[in-house]
Amino acid sequence: MSDAYPDYDHLWKDIITDLFEEFLLFFSPELYEQVDFTIPPEFLEQKLHTIIPESLSNKRFSDKLVILKLKNGDEQWVYVHVEVLTYGWAYGSDGTKLNGKSFMLAISTGSAMTAYKAGGKNQFSIDELTKPFQAMSNLVGMKFLPSFVFMF
Repeated sequence: MSDAYPDYDHLWKDIITDLFEEFLLFFSPELYEQVDFTIPPEFLEQKLHTIIPESLSNKRFSDKLVILKLKNGDEQWVYVHVEVLTYGWAYGSDGTKLNGKSFMLAISTGSAMTAYKAGGKNQFSIDELTKPFQAMSNLVGMKFLPSFVFMF
């Protein structure tokens, strides 16, 4: 198998940039309704390059850091992380690159713990919300560590 893999990560991030309004409508309809789209979103991922050091592989993938202007005049910062796990690299018969590594989520909720339970504002516990990440960790052979959760 070749060491060269398609750059799906970059392609997805380009799609998110080009279709950010639609992306936001799909993933965060409540925020979408508050945004003044007559003012274009400001994408700041290049600023992330100045604070994230070079990696050992000399590749630096930046996520999307976006500033939105809201209809009430406020500013809202949005951070979008996309991770594309490629068959034959991350999983599958030859996909062992992540096998044995640890995976942990750092989550800042903006809500109290009472919001994260059945009947709470968000209807689900943090553990329930992280199940897809646990499943992904199992798929690629990673050890899923307990999440670091900061609640306001």
